[in-house]
Amino acid sequence: MKRNLASTSLNSLPRCIHTSASGRRCRSSSSAPDSPFCLRHQPPPEKLAAAELTTAAGTLSTPEDVNRLLTRVTLLRIEGRLTPKEASNYAYLCLILQLGQRAIAFHQKLRDARAEHEAEQARVQAEMGWALPRPDRSDWPDYVPPAPAAHGAEKSSDVEESPLQAYSRVRS
Repeated sequence: MKRNLASTSLNSLPRCIHTSASGRRCRSSSSAPDSPFCLRHQPPPEKLAAAELTTAAGTLSTPEDVNRLLTRVTLLRIEGRLTPKEASNYAYLCLILQLGQRAIAFHQKLRDARAEHEAEQARVQAEMGWALPRPDRSDWPDYVPPAPAAHGAEKSSDVEESPLQAYSRVRS
């Protein structure tokens, strides 16, 4: 079947996007330029609000998604398309989601810090091994203990007497 281009109006509205259960598309024109449905298939405002909120919500896995949903809830409440009770329920759910995301981020930060600390401890343990490092005494002079002196005998003047030896000599 050929279409007559002369009969097509340039100012006509696009067709309704509603599809029936059998798969046939509605033949009526849309009700307004910004609406994809005809007057008969126009969904009720509650369903439109729910669709807008679903689109705005995304996955709700990031704080930005939750904030976007909360912004949309506020705008729909201002427009009067949500009741105060519905808006407060959505706001409460957003609050719970944000608290949960904050707790998840905090615990992830703790896990990362613990893993970093354990890696640092393993590195230190690998460097040190099981033996503690001993002080380096290679530059110290060799210690030669003084020869034991006989009890009561006079000491030679070239060897100094330690304070303990002097004390024990005086006491005897």
